This record gives sequence, C-alpha cells and structure tokens, in this order.
Amino acid sequence: MEYFHLQPSEFRLLAIRSVGETIVCSLQHFQVHNAPPYYALSYSWGRQRNDVDIICNGSPFGVTPHLADGLRSLYFILSDHYIWIDAICIDQGNDEERTQQVSQMGSIYMQAAGVQVWLGASDAHAPHAFEFISSAIPQFTMGAQLQHIPLPNDPIWHSIGKFFARSWFERVWVIQEIVLANYINVLCGNHFLSWDQIHAFVVIIQTTPAFRFLFDRFRSRFLDVIQLQALRSGFRASLRRGLDERGFLFLLDLIRRRESTENVDRVYGGLGAALQSIREKVNIDYSPQRKQCFWEAYIELGKALVETPGFRLLMQAPSKERMAGLPTWCPNLSSRRSMTDNWKHFNAGVLPNPRFDQGPYPPHVSLEEQSNAIIVRGIIMDTVGLIYCPPPEAFQSDQIVTRVTKFNNFIESLHPIFLLLYSNETTARSIGTSERSLNATEEAERWKHKVWVKTLVADTMKGGEPYPPDAIANHFYELGAHYRDIERGTIPEYEPPNVHTYRMAMAEAWYGTSFFITPNGQFGLGPADMLPTDKICVCFTAHTPFVLRRYPGTDSFDFVGPAYIHDFMDGAAFKARDPAISYQSFTIH
Repeated sequence: MEYFHLQPSEFRLLAIRSVGETIVCSLQHFQVHNAPPYYALSYSWGRQRNDVDIICNGSPFGVTPHLADGLRSLYFILSDHYIWIDAICIDQGNDEERTQQVSQMGSIYMQAAGVQVWLGASDAHAPHAFEFISSAIPQFTMGAQLQHIPLPNDPIWHSIGKFFARSWFERVWVIQEIVLANYINVLCGNHFLSWDQIHAFVVIIQTTPAFRFLFDRFRSRFLDVIQLQALRSGFRASLRRGLDERGFLFLLDLIRRRESTENVDRVYGGLGAALQSIREKVNIDYSPQRKQCFWEAYIELGKALVETPGFRLLMQAPSKERMAGLPTWCPNLSSRRSMTDNWKHFNAGVLPNPRFDQGPYPPHVSLEEQSNAIIVRGIIMDTVGLIYCPPPEAFQSDQIVTRVTKFNNFIESLHPIFLLLYSNETTARSIGTSERSLNATEEAERWKHKVWVKTLVADTMKGGEPYPPDAIANHFYELGAHYRDIERGTIPEYEPPNVHTYRMAMAEAWYGTSFFITPNGQFGLGPADMLPTDKICVCFTAHTPFVLRRYPGTDSFDFVGPAYIHDFMDGAAFKARDPAISYQSFTIH
C-alpha cells in the first residue's frame, strides 16, 4: 500500500469496511484538531510477523495475526466509527513521518472518544476471569462479601493470573494511552470490561485480607494497575494540561519496567502525558543516528527534569545497567532501578533558612555549559566506612518456612554489625547511649526502639510513607514473635497484617542497599555498589543524603545513589553546618 504525504497538522484514520475472508479497510486524512469522532486502539505489537494480508485502500497490507484478530473484533462494536491504529495509520517505514506523528500522539489520544484495549483472542481462561471480575465488584461495592471466596488453590486464580499476564500489560506505550484516554474498554475475544472495573477489582484484592495471597502472587502487575490509575487521576486533576515533573518522574519509573520496540520510546512513549514545559525541551527524533545513540534522548529528558526540587530524578538514577555515554546522574530508562527510591518524604537538605532563601545564592542545581554534567550545591557531611552487604536471597521466597529461615539468617548475620556499632564509642554517642548510668540491657532497649528498628526499614513503609513512630517497634516485635512461632511448628493460614507491613518495608528498604558505618559513627543504608571513602553529601532541597565518588585525578564526582543515614534525615544536621555560608559546589558527570 502506498502512503500519501501527511501535512504537519494531519493524521490518518482507519475505517473497517468488512471482515469476510479478507479484512477490507480504508484510510483517510484529517486535521488532528478537526476530525470526526474516532476511537484509538491500544494493543501489544509483540514479536509476530506481519503474516496476515488485509486490503487497505485497495492494496494488500501486512499485519500481525494479533492485530488482525483485533480488527475483526472491533468491526462488530465500532463498524460505524473511525479508528486510529499506529501500525496502520503511521507509515512505519518513514522515520520523518514517525517523528511528526509521535509528537502529536498526546493530542490523538486525548481527542479520541475512547480507547479500545485489545488483549488478544480468547482462550480457556478468559471467560472465567472476565466473569469473576465483573461479578466480584458489585458484591464488594455494595458492602457485601463474596458468598464463597475461592481457596488459594482454586483454578479461578490461575485464570485471573493468565488475564493479568497478557502481553499488553508489559508495553511502554500503554502508560500514555491509559493516562490520556477519555474512556477505556478492555476486549479479549468477545469478552469486555471497562478499565474502571479492572481497577476496582485490583483495589478489592489489595484491601481484602483474605485475598492477600493473590495480591502477593501478582504484586507487580496489580501495583501497575493501581499506579496507572493514580497517574490517570493526576492527569485529570491537571485539567488535562499534563503531568508536572513529579508526576512524570513517577510515570518514568513505570516505563522502566516495561517492554519497547525502540529504546527511544521509553522517552517518547510517555511524553504526551507531560506538561508542555517538559515536552518542548525534548526533541522527538526517529533518525537512525538517534535510535543508535538512544541514551541521548534520556539525557535530553534528564536535563528537562533535573531542576525539580528534591532531586527526585537523581533518586531514580541508580540502575542495574549503565552505558558509557550516560552521565551517572541520569537514569538509564532501559534498565530497572537498582535500589529503592521511596525515601522522598525526608527533608535532609530542606531547611527554612532565611539567609539562604533571601540571599543572592546560586540555584541548588545547574547544568554545566558545553557538557552533560550538572553542578549541585551542598555540604560533605561524612565518608563511607565499613560496609555490610546482605545475602541476596534474604527476602526472596514465597514459601513461608523457607522465607522465615532466610530472613532469620539475615537478621542473625546483622548481629556482628550490631555489636560493632554498640562497642563504638563515637557511634554510641551519636545514638545517645553514652550515658554511663545505663546498663547493657537499657542500652540495648534504647537502641532497638530509637535506632535499630527504624534503620532496618529506613523509617519508611512499603509505599513510601513515613513509618508511624508509635507502631514501628511493636511491628518489629510482632514479626519476631510470629517467626518464633513458625520455627516451633505453628504455621498460620495468613501472615498477620503488622508482620506483613514490617517485612515488606524491610524488603523495600534493603532492595539494592547495604548497611554502612562512617568513621564519625553515623550509620544507615546506602547503594550496594558504594565503596569505602565515598563521600556523603547533603544538597540543598534534597530529600536524602547522596553518596558521591570522586572521579580519579579531578575535582568532579560520580553519582552513586541516595542513602538513609541516622540523624541526617530531618535536616537538623545540615542546618547545624550553616550551609548558606559553608556550602560547596560539586560537579557530577
């Protein structure tokens, strides 16, 4: 099929004419802001070949079997409407057109009457999953309970798992498509649900104790649904103008966990949901050179976001993999985060200091001219000393007995660290246990309540909220009692809520982190790849301290990652250094 040239403000819409032995369609040009009513299709490209020929504008056109099935299904519900489908409506062999059309993607999805999600053809599990989801919602919504909650080994949960394992849930572009949509309908064969029904079902699973086994089993996929809905709500709260820097950084974290055909799509696939002030700083470019050096798009986006107060972009920078051309301060969107970024509720470098706020001081961060470096302002507070790396399997088991064994081994392996800290006079003074009148038992209790129990979870709950100070110690002791019962052979049907809360907070805090002690007796959790002699810096507006590594032979630094450090998190230690006068500038490459 031959594509005709699109003007900058145009796009194509598809009309499905018939679905007999061969699918027959036609394409027409319209102005983006003056088009007839249409729907947009959201589906998974996958790795299928374009083996199915349809007829489009009188000529053969190859599509995947997955898309062909979707066209047949859509014909029966949208036969009188136009449809926008990227694989057909954009000339995928024309990089210039792809660049132009992707820049309009936000407008295309926002102006569509709705988004039709195509999960694929039905299978043996789909009818059961769709029926159970649709029937469970009204019962719980009306305050009732399911008359019969299926047991954990019931086949229905396998069908539910198959539903959420569909490849559509793994796509990068899905995020923007869901966030921007006016209405969302989810199709699988001839079964359908609204997006709101799917979200309501996931909330039921999350908030019903009897379903915790299921939520834990499919945690990442269920959390994706909840987070997508949160982004969708945030976009609507902006009056559809776009997500601000904080909301867009949240979106980027979802993008890093998904699949994309082109690495540059990890930037372009979410850009339509951002504020114009962010979009205009990123140049959409599908040229061969940009696709080969895709990390340049990551840097371009990073520069647009790095000035966000709190250095939230830097908190996402630690990555499991990093290419040579990417600065250490910039997240690698092709790789998942290598440690938690849930410590945004702290205020390590946030202080209401009139002299700093009102004086002629430089901004907290700026871009270095003629390079991809950034310059931050702050104070070196300490240096990394002794480092303890936990065993990687400490939290990795769904089997409760195995989990208890690994967890107990992990806690026991921390005991020498406990003794070392406890015997260190500087450390004891820093945690307030140097009073000679206290005996060992009293010191240990003070340690557990004020320091140790908080540090194990970085004083943060799984979702990133501060751990309630009046609950944290009790939860820790409940966890210990629960695990002792299991070791004695008493295995409960469900994990108690407080035990589950503390254990999940620990798993999050220790994801990609190690325990460390400084020469001055401070201690906490930092990036697993930190090294002795790395510097601990607190920067203006930063939520957490940062671990920096001096670049050999220079005055520049590499960014290693954020840290949780006892006594540094509320800004008091930073303020005590009079940072408005004593701050330094650090160049980070």
